[in-house]
Amino acid sequence: FFPTSRQELIEVFKYLKTSCLLGGPKYLQTISWQIHIFIISLLDQTEVTAAHSSFTNGAYWFYTVPSGLATANNVYVGNEVGANNPKKAKSYVTTTLTLNTFLVAILTAVMYFGRFQLAEIYTDEEEVRPIIANMMVLYTIAFVGDSYRAVLERVMRTVGRERLVLLAAVLGIYVIGLPFEYVAGVKIYQDYTYIFIGMIIGFYLITIILTVSYARFDWEKEIPKVRAEHGIGRHVKNLNGRYH
Repeated sequence: FFPTSRQELIEVFKYLKTSCLLGGPKYLQTISWQIHIFIISLLDQTEVTAAHSSFTNGAYWFYTVPSGLATANNVYVGNEVGANNPKKAKSYVTTTLTLNTFLVAILTAVMYFGRFQLAEIYTDEEEVRPIIANMMVLYTIAFVGDSYRAVLERVMRTVGRERLVLLAAVLGIYVIGLPFEYVAGVKIYQDYTYIFIGMIIGFYLITIILTVSYARFDWEKEIPKVRAEHGIGRHVKNLNGRYH
């Protein structure tokens, strides 16, 4: 049951390394939301804490759309990468980004124009409703960037750029985003608006890094390398040195 030989230990550490690279960004993002909630509570403003608690339910609901879309796209892209169809894999990404744009436009419109009605659904407290409505506006801005991040980070992990995805998450969230939330939102201004601004900055920084990496990615050249790294098609290397 437990690894005993040197080779078994090496395999275990390889697995742990791969798991951290692939699952690390998602874990860090999940934990960052809990830290974000904690920073909100440091304001010690009852109405703000109540509004954010109610608003969090809506935020999770809206995020399930790009998250589900990104997961479905990841399956198709992964299949085409494994089958050595880089053009088809890229076409799935393009289609998904286009569909994401369409769906996000609808969801952001619902959040922005229906923010007061949504606030009434979440609470009966008159003092809390305007705060929820304002949080909806701030989250709408963050949501746009975060939706593309959800798609692109899965794509870049699939094509062997998991280290970049992890580093982008650390830089955007833990080096810049959360420190900004605490310093500007709690220490300087005592205002939840600046806490959300920190979150927005972090999300968009990650999205920009992933977008640049995706734009520079050469599918025809890199996909055979990805397949070779995972041992796919290694036995049918042709005379030109390409894998099939």
